Amino acid sequence: MKGLLSEPTTSRVFISPTKTNGNWSERLHQYQRCLLCPVCNASICRLKTSNTPKNPGRQYYKCPTRDQNYFKWADEVNPNQLIDVPNCGGCSAGACRVRRETIGPKAGRILFMCRVKEGEGSCGYRVWQDELEMSTSSQSTNNCDDLLTLLETMDVKDHVAMRQAAEATFTAMDHLPFGHQDFKNCVNELIHCASSLSEIEQSMHTNDSYQRLVEHCSRERTRLEEINCVHAETTYTVTNKKKHLKDLHKEISSTLDWLFRIEAELSCFDVEMRDIELGMEQISRDKEELEGKYSIAFKELEETKKLFERKEAEFDAAKAAYYRARALLRG
Repeated sequence: MKGLLSEPTTSRVFISPTKTNGNWSERLHQYQRCLLCPVCNASICRLKTSNTPKNPGRQYYKCPTRDQNYFKWADEVNPNQLIDVPNCGGCSAGACRVRRETIGPKAGRILFMCRVKEGEGSCGYRVWQDELEMSTSSQSTNNCDDLLTLLETMDVKDHVAMRQAAEATFTAMDHLPFGHQDFKNCVNELIHCASSLSEIEQSMHTNDSYQRLVEHCSRERTRLEEINCVHAETTYTVTNKKKHLKDLHKEISSTLDWLFRIEAELSCFDVEMRDIELGMEQISRDKEELEGKYSIAFKELEETKKLFERKEAEFDAAKAAYYRARALLRG
């Protein structure tokens, strides 16, 4: 089978330990997403493209070792089988050589080594995969902790500065070989809530707004409960109608003598079904709208309640301080 060697499909940046003057330090390096041959456990499979009439343009992995015949289509490879191979951290000669230990106490562990073989000018770079991942994971955790500590000390009103600090941390974390989308989403949600909280605090004028929100939330909740009941009943009706409709179709195919009667009944059910589905669509839209209104009202209620509780706490503290100051003045 003829094929052309393709470029690596994934290339990202990460921190890897490198040896400089006998000491291990941190440097920024690229790494490649590769498949380690599961037969020889010492060679990176080459990604090639098939040019055969049967599989034109289909990519496949093949071990470059001559005495190995390992072959696997790329679309049949489990993503968990791929590993991140770093560039050499000592001499930057390119992607490291890889070896999986198969015997001894280190069996199963993967070792990254300088691309240049020993005795041919190798820089001596060697690092275990799990140790490399542990170092990058530690750095990611530190970045997350630092950002969380900073956000906790910032005023929620200064959400613009919070956004700038978060973006700076996200940029640094993008250089690590781990996905942090969940953490980013949580931070963005926190900043969004801080912005909403600030806007609500600014728009709050009197205590009457809190009571109006309570009443509005109660009304919306009642309407939501009502529409939920209607939606459940309609869904049950639609389910039964669909089942009946399916049974009628089966009966048409098996009972030719009853064809005309069943077709007439089927037509009636189709019309009724369309009317019900149209009604259900309207009910679903109303339900979704009410859910949105209720969610917004509930969030506003919760935020306003928290603000009033905090204002009351601040007032109590100020009042206590005032009485202490007055007592000291009289004394």
